[in-house]
Parts: sequence; C-alpha cells; structure tokens
Amino acid sequence: MATKLKISQAATLYQKSRNTLYQAIQKGILSKDQDGLLDLSELIRVYGEPKTSPKSVKPVDVPPERAEPQDTTTAQLLAVLKRENELLRQQLDEAKERELFQRELIQSMNQKLIPLIEHLNTVQDSSSEQLSTVAKDIENRGIEQNTGQPAQCTEQSNRTVEDTSQTVQQKQGFWQKLFN
Repeated sequence: MATKLKISQAATLYQKSRNTLYQAIQKGILSKDQDGLLDLSELIRVYGEPKTSPKSVKPVDVPPERAEPQDTTTAQLLAVLKRENELLRQQLDEAKERELFQRELIQSMNQKLIPLIEHLNTVQDSSSEQLSTVAKDIENRGIEQNTGQPAQCTEQSNRTVEDTSQTVQQKQGFWQKLFN
C-alpha cells in the first residue's frame, strides 16, 4: 500500500514550508494525486530520505482502490485492446484478399481485351485500305475531291449532264421561261 501524505504532513516531515511544496508542485517538480495528496516515494525522489522518521507522521488512510490502479480495469482495457487489435488484423487480411481479387480481375480483363484491340486495329487498317481504294476509284472516274470545279468528263458523263439540263429546262414554269 502506498503511503500518502497531506501537504502539511509532508512539510513537517521534511521541515519545509507548505509554500515551498506548493511551488514545487506548480513547477512540476512534485506531483499530487486527484485527492491532493503527495506520495512518499515522490517526496523521496525529490528531497531524499526525510530527516525525521516517517513513522512519527501518521499517513493518510487511502482506500486500496485509490492507492493502486485497479487491476480489473487494466485487465478489461487490455482485453478490449487485444480484441480491437484482432479485429484490425482481420480487416487488414480481408483488405489484402480484396486487393488480390481486384488485381486478378484486372489481369483477366486485360487478357481478354488485348485480342479484341488487335482485331479492331486490323479491321481499322483494312477499312482504311478500302477507303483509299474507293478514293482512288473516284479520282480515276474524273471527280476531283475538295474543289468546286468539275472534273474532265467522259462522253457518257457529258450525255448525262446534257440530259439533266434539258429535264430542268422542261420543268421551268411560264414566267421563268419568259424572263430567262
């Protein structure tokens, strides 16, 4: 059981003024407990062994649950902390499993997408080749691209243009024919 002393008892035991002990407490040299009592071991740490016998000063009776921290509380706290630690480890293991699953999923998706991308690239290459072939055919037929000027026409295309112009003239109304 720890020996606890009132400040006045500690002052008498060590032949110091109470004011000196209060100043030591304020400076943090000494510490007192919740009840305002000083522990004898704390006084010995700071001032050494008392000059008078500590038996001459009657210590304050402190209930055992106040003198020492409760073992049951410490044990309960320890049990709670162990359980929390166990839960955190379990959550960490679950998170690692989820991460591994996600990585495997990404790898399988990549393995499935690579052939698809290669196929799309070949289709795109073949379609661009077909487009270039069609463009060459159009150029060969005499239609110029990106210009507003007509290309050199063959005989067959000349006939088609003449027939179209005659059809347009036939469809003109009375007033248009009169003023044109």
